[in-house]
Amino acid sequence: MCLQVNVLWCNFDSLINTWFMRLFCRAHLLLNAACLMGLFLLLASPAAFSQDYPFAGELIEKKNYAGESLGEFICFKDELLSSEEIKVRTMRYASDTTVLNNNGNLIQVERLMDLYYPNDSLRFEFNGDSIERFPLMVLLHAGPGNKNTAVNNAMFWASRGFTVLVPTYRSNRFGFNWCYTLEASIYQSVQDVRAAVRFFTRAFDLSLAMSNEQLVEEFGPLAGPNFLELADVFRVSRVDSQNLFMTGHSYGGSTSFHLLSRLMQDDFPDYLLDSEPFVMTGPGGTANVSGNGLLDDVGNFLSLGHSFPVERIKGALCRAAAGTDLDVLFSAEESRSIPLCFIHNTCDALTPYDVRDIEGPNAICNPLIMWPNGDTDSSITAFGAYRITKVMEEKEMYYELNSFCGGGHESNVCSKELIDEQTTDFFVRVMQGETSNHEDSKNFVFHYDDLNYSAQCCQIGDDYAYLDICDCESPPANAIVQFLPEVFAPASCLPTLPCDLENYCDLEADTTLITSLVDGRYFRDMRLHVRNGYREVRIYDRPSSLVHIQVTDHMGRVYHRASGITNAAGEAIIQLPEILPKMRLLILSSDGQRSLKFLLE
Repeated sequence: MCLQVNVLWCNFDSLINTWFMRLFCRAHLLLNAACLMGLFLLLASPAAFSQDYPFAGELIEKKNYAGESLGEFICFKDELLSSEEIKVRTMRYASDTTVLNNNGNLIQVERLMDLYYPNDSLRFEFNGDSIERFPLMVLLHAGPGNKNTAVNNAMFWASRGFTVLVPTYRSNRFGFNWCYTLEASIYQSVQDVRAAVRFFTRAFDLSLAMSNEQLVEEFGPLAGPNFLELADVFRVSRVDSQNLFMTGHSYGGSTSFHLLSRLMQDDFPDYLLDSEPFVMTGPGGTANVSGNGLLDDVGNFLSLGHSFPVERIKGALCRAAAGTDLDVLFSAEESRSIPLCFIHNTCDALTPYDVRDIEGPNAICNPLIMWPNGDTDSSITAFGAYRITKVMEEKEMYYELNSFCGGGHESNVCSKELIDEQTTDFFVRVMQGETSNHEDSKNFVFHYDDLNYSAQCCQIGDDYAYLDICDCESPPANAIVQFLPEVFAPASCLPTLPCDLENYCDLEADTTLITSLVDGRYFRDMRLHVRNGYREVRIYDRPSSLVHIQVTDHMGRVYHRASGITNAAGEAIIQLPEILPKMRLLILSSDGQRSLKFLLE
């Protein structure tokens, strides 16, 4: 009917040939596009695209272009695709902007995102039927970071069969490490991620509903070559735009959690969007956190005016996530239908596992603040996954909580396979329809028998003996992962060794470790020691060798460099500076050595 009306009005326009009728015809062209869009959405409804994914967790067959079998894999659990079989496409979801980073420097934020999808020369079958669509995983990087810092994680999910979308979004704190600027920072992050999802879903839907000629007719110059090329990519990408999942770690986990638990504008303070300045005064200066606009004010010609499609989000994984306002969580009915999975370590010093009152100038962020009306505040309460899931339980929402006793903010590398299994199982359960009943919510508690085997919570002696205990290359025989069927409060699953340490460390095994046996000794080794209150690095190499060390953070910022020469016994001792950043994961590295990670409280 829409097409017929459009043709009739355009014929009438050719007869009358007036400016008014041309305008009316253009309006009906838009109506035509809207009807096509409606037809596509009807076809793309849950009745057409199964949300159950019968092949989730089942054996599927991968074939090449010629139809030859390349093997069978358990979908979403096995490594279905190699890196060579995954394509990456970069697209823009909004214009670039700037933000102050934690050091007060103005940096540019490129509002770009990468789409990871299977090579279109591959085919996939389940029980002889072709698989045409895979769900989309929206992956949020940690902060501060960008889409490039999440490549390894994106490749992991893409290799399991998901199509993956990784946006770069604002993830900085207005130039200050204040607790209260985190609220404004999260708001900006939520704005950007909502814009990225809005653009992607709308562009994808239009690409499948309209030809390139129709897109040009609809959007004119805005539908330039790049957009048309993107539309061609969407048509072969096998993305199911109706079924989206989300995942993130640390700041990315908190952003994904806030995005799905605070869906309404009223869930955020009014001062964040008001045009009037709202100036906070805190340690080191002032910060205006107002003027951010509404939640969906970020975007471009395609996404502006379109709301965030929360109904398409089917589940989310939030690792080491936290919130600061329990009262506004899950106020929207839509949020109550989204199952959430949490991974959280009980000794996380950055984002609390349960509840933590943050106060004092030496806290992970400074809570001391003066509000515009002159009132002051010196503490802020943060809530972690354990407390959040209690709220979800009261609201009859499905959740899964994976607690790792004794672990810090970064997961122990020895637990990677276990975490991968737990998280992929969660998404498979969602796709199989096993998460509809909140009474089926699952609590997993993991700890290590006898020894606290978390590489981040080991007792540190004067000789840093934790390196022997936590060596992931040869774990102790009694380091067995234990599963407890019921959840326990944090105090009841404390590890054997205490967590209130002045230092706690993480050792990450480096596969590039080179060893050579000389006179019965292994060389090419590096260890941390404490002597007379000073930290020092001892490197073992061949005698009279020049060795170099450096201390960086996970973003590659260098805090210290030094060199030394090994003595006749092959040992070099290099002292570290007394002042190194606190509450920041530091990486000690040297050429040919395994990297050591440590964090100073």
